[in-house]
Amino acid sequence: MSNNISSLFFIAADKFPERIAIIENNRSIAYKSLQQKVNQTSTYFIKKGIVKGDRVLVFVPMGIDLYRIVLALFNIGATAVFLDEWVNKGRLEICCKIASCKGFIAPLKIRFLSLFLAETRKISIRLSSTKIIDNNIFNCVDVDENDVALITFTTGSTGIPKATKRTHQFLKYQFAALEPIMNKVDSEVSMTMLPIVLFMNLGLGKTSVIADFKTTKPHEFNASTIFNQLNHFQIQELIASPFYILELAKYMQTKNLKLNTMKQVITGGAPVFPLDAITISNSFHETNFTIIYGSTEAEPISKCNGHQLFQEFNNLSHGLFVGEVDANCDLAILPIHEEEISALNESDFEKIKLPENEVGEICVTGNHVLIDYFNNHEAIKKNKINVNGKTWHRTGDAGCVQNNKLYLYGRCKQIISWQGKIFYPFLFESDLRNTYNIFGTIIYNTNNPVVVIESKNEVILKKINLDFINHDIIFKNIEFVMFSKIPRDKRHHSKIDYDELLLIYQSKYKDS
Repeated sequence: MSNNISSLFFIAADKFPERIAIIENNRSIAYKSLQQKVNQTSTYFIKKGIVKGDRVLVFVPMGIDLYRIVLALFNIGATAVFLDEWVNKGRLEICCKIASCKGFIAPLKIRFLSLFLAETRKISIRLSSTKIIDNNIFNCVDVDENDVALITFTTGSTGIPKATKRTHQFLKYQFAALEPIMNKVDSEVSMTMLPIVLFMNLGLGKTSVIADFKTTKPHEFNASTIFNQLNHFQIQELIASPFYILELAKYMQTKNLKLNTMKQVITGGAPVFPLDAITISNSFHETNFTIIYGSTEAEPISKCNGHQLFQEFNNLSHGLFVGEVDANCDLAILPIHEEEISALNESDFEKIKLPENEVGEICVTGNHVLIDYFNNHEAIKKNKINVNGKTWHRTGDAGCVQNNKLYLYGRCKQIISWQGKIFYPFLFESDLRNTYNIFGTIIYNTNNPVVVIESKNEVILKKINLDFINHDIIFKNIEFVMFSKIPRDKRHHSKIDYDELLLIYQSKYKDS
């Protein structure tokens, strides 16, 4: 088999030529037709001067054109560079400078607007997102397994953005690690709201229905619209971030609706607490409900069935259960500290590992664990550990292991140690969620913790405040505040954006 990651799509296209590959609004395209258009797009790129090894900035919304374009870039051995659609002007310029792209592909309006930015104006080859050249045959370019296929940037708003560098080999290892999860049940028609996962579907020969909503406007997510899509296309598999699946599950419960064709629900990218897992399972009660824990650099790290999470409901003293460690990676728990960890030999690495049940930073290694960043040596030093030539990734998540079961405690940098007590974010958030069905957390402002809950009901705030004070005398000295909306991460709209929350709090309570 070719080293080129696009070969997985071509194999699927040869196997299922007449099967629909992607459905987007009123458009659809079969595998055979998509294969032809990928080859025609490849020819267009070559004619415009894009060759193997060139980096091309792709600014195309999720749809048939996006996958045609990126598969064509893979096909010719070029590197697709992605920026998040919500990136601001300053961040965009920094990312462009890091990636130093030769080509820029986008709809006409965006190509025009890009002329007003210094860094995008420097890109020498500007490509149409719709043009192709008639040529149904284009041999997949031979690539080295370590050639870079894909570069994506982290969503952070400060510091130098981390450009994650995925090689053709890495993507194949990740495909192999995720395939058993995605093929757990026989599901031919899938809806995924995660753009990268649709590439997986194309390699598996599935039909992918693109959800009718803009990921850049999560507040406009309409559960009724998505339910109608799922029902109309008789979709058998749903893959999305927890927020969207939970919103859909709540809608279905309220309306007493069922999806009889649904066989599998997969979620990841953010924590799923037991109460939410129960809500999802009740709505999708006859499906295989899988929760994946991982990160941009390593996915999957672990996985669990929603029903397993119920069994761990009363075991929250061990953190949030996220399943057994995936067989494709090795995992170690190390002491939490911000400093970089220099290269170690195996013996010294074993010495610093924490024993079972002790909370520390989760570190992983394996073929599907990213070992490098693009043009960012500082990120490599901060996030990677070299152990006898093997690269371990520091996730930045706190957790512990018990009998090969992994439990999360939240982000390491969000852990609060105050007056002899340790506040782990996930334990606190889980308590609020499972006891009061409230979305909330605890943050640290200068020299005191602050409990923040998402509600407009002051009675609830007072009750939680009183309950916590009665439970622990230390809470008498902790501030309790109420926000109408706690900011969430832009990619999944499921995790709390702690940095933004602290900034909003400090702006709102300047005298605190």
